[in-house]
Amino acid sequence: MTTATFAFLRSTNGSLGGYLSALFAGIREGKQIARRYDALNRLSEAQLASLGLKRSTLAQAAVDGAR
Repeated sequence: MTTATFAFLRSTNGSLGGYLSALFAGIREGKQIARRYDALNRLSEAQLASLGLKRSTLAQAAVDGAR
């Protein structure tokens, strides 16, 4: 845990501003992923199939959409 914490602080230049910026960016990304998942989950099986998706792959598709 300590090693991971120090590594994270180094990646944000050890500044509070860098830490908060990374924190809020992570929150923003998580909300975007949740919105994508919700939108995909509202689609019918036929609509998902036309996108090449299955209901069992929605979570991964929502995350991959971020990239």
